[in-house]
Parts: sequence; C-alpha cells; structure tokens
Amino acid sequence: MQTDLIKKITPKSVADYQRHLAKMELSQSTIKRRMSSLRKFCQWAARENLLAINPFGKSQGQAKMRRWVTPPTRRTGGRRLVGGVANLYKAYTSLSITKYFHYAIFVIVCAALGFGAYDQFFRQVPTPQAFPTALTRPKRYLSFQGRLTDSSSNPISVATDVTFKLYSVGTGGTALWNSGACSITPDGDGIFSTILGLDCGSEIDSNVFSENAEIWLGVTVAADAEATPRIQIATVGYALNAETLQGYPAGTGINTIPYIDNSGNITIAASSPTIQSTSGTFAIEGSAGLTLQTASASDANITLAPDGAGVLNLTLSSPTGKAINATDA
Repeated sequence: MQTDLIKKITPKSVADYQRHLAKMELSQSTIKRRMSSLRKFCQWAARENLLAINPFGKSQGQAKMRRWVTPPTRRTGGRRLVGGVANLYKAYTSLSITKYFHYAIFVIVCAALGFGAYDQFFRQVPTPQAFPTALTRPKRYLSFQGRLTDSSSNPISVATDVTFKLYSVGTGGTALWNSGACSITPDGDGIFSTILGLDCGSEIDSNVFSENAEIWLGVTVAADAEATPRIQIATVGYALNAETLQGYPAGTGINTIPYIDNSGNITIAASSPTIQSTSGTFAIEGSAGLTLQTASASDANITLAPDGAGVLNLTLSSPTGKAINATDA
C-alpha cells in the first residue's frame, strides 16, 4: 500500500503540491524547507527502487516544470504583492514626486523626534510652589491596625465594639482624646485596620501632640478592661506639630508667632507690646519715608525716652535750610 502511494509521486503531483504551497501564501523559507524535505525523500525512494522516476532529477522537462510552478508573485518590503496591489505599488513608485514625498516624511519624523528629545531632556519644567495660595492644615488622623482573638487565641471575625483613648502617660491619667465605641469588623484571621479621628471618633484635638511630650494609646474591647500595656505613639505622629512652631501657632495674640498678612502688615494684638534689640543698634528704615504715629483721634503720645544723661541726639544730613519743623510745638 505504501509502495503504491510512493509511485504516485510524479513531476505533476510535485508541481501541484508546490502550487498549493504558493496559494497558502507561506513564506519562501517555509516553502523551500518543505520542498527540500520532499526532495530528500524522493532521492531515497529512487535509491531503494521504490520510485521509477525522481521528479527532482535534472532532466530538461523537470527544469521547465519547476520554472512553470513558480508563483507569479512579487515580494516588496517584506510583503507579498499580488495582482492589483503590485500594479498599484509600481504606479506609485513611478511617480516623479514619490522621492520628495519620502523626504518630507523623513523630515517630519526627524523634527518630531528632535522636539521630543528636547522636551524630555532640555526644556525647563516649571516648578510649582511648595506651598498653597490658601493655607490648609492637614487632618489630625492616626492609622491603627490590630488583631482580635478570644481567650483561646482564636480569631474573632464578627463586628465588635472597640474604644480608643489617647493619654499623656503610660498608666493612669486622664484621656486627652476619646473615640467612643467604634464598631470594628475584622477579617477571617481577626485582623482589622481603622483610622482614628476619621473612621473611628472625631478628629483628634490640635493640642494633643503640641502640648504633650509623649502620647500613649489605650485600647478597650467591648466591655473588657483596657488592654495593657498601652501603646506609645511613635514620633511620626508629631508631624502634626507642623501646624505650630515649637508648639506656638501663627497668630496676632499673646504666645503666638507673628506673621505678615496679605497687606504686608505685622499685627501684635497684645497690651503694650515691645520689640526689643538685646544688643547692637536697632534700626527702623523706610525707603520712601518713616512714620511714627498713634491711632487716629486717640490723642496719645509718641514718647522718645533716652536713658543715661537724658540727652536726645538728632543727627541731620541737611547743612542748611529748614532741618527740623515742629508744628504746634
């Protein structure tokens, strides 16, 4: 049965097979590989006298057969162009403006690449301001994660009331902040996480971290006593103290940090404040003039009170003319 099949391999059947491969639009390397395998098989069959005529012999008729089965296709740019597509490509390449069109595409691509490189490596990126135009303080929150288990260390996964409190001492003392009972739902392993001041309880008071050197967290589960020991809050929580400078907030009252408002004024809202220089010469200078005045219609005095011998020295830069003008003196 196999011998009969081998005898059916003729130059015509080989040509039909090669034409079939061409119609499948396989790559030339694939077609050559399959034809080479068939050629080696036919050579072996001819040596074993299983094939009367080797269709891959070097006879003139077989050479014509191979030329005839060559597919009438053309490869251009890695693609196979057949029929009308090949004609369109040939017509396109025959146009006189084709090369100029290619030059234009090349220039556009180079310009785009150059602009992209400049924009990526050389252009100065505008640096945004590090502070907002409207002063906004951060929220006073603390993140907490824990694991709930029963007395046998089995995880608790049902909703449970938990109360969190902040203290200034590790034991005893009065709570500085109290979250109240918060419903916590752990996962299957009893693990839970919450944000104190957001998910649990109201926002933490502003003076908790600014007025206390140490902060401790106490945790109470359901009706149990507070867990021991309390958890000391790491210093990262004291980043909230950025709202103040060494605990002093910005403001205009006593024990506050003076600031310059939008009108360029520094206001000190305290009774009889003093700006004092502890050494050297204290100077007040204005580029266009200098005004010392009390509030309008206050009828208050402006007092110059030198110490020591009680001598007030006025050093004038004008050698002639009206140097000091005292109105209603």
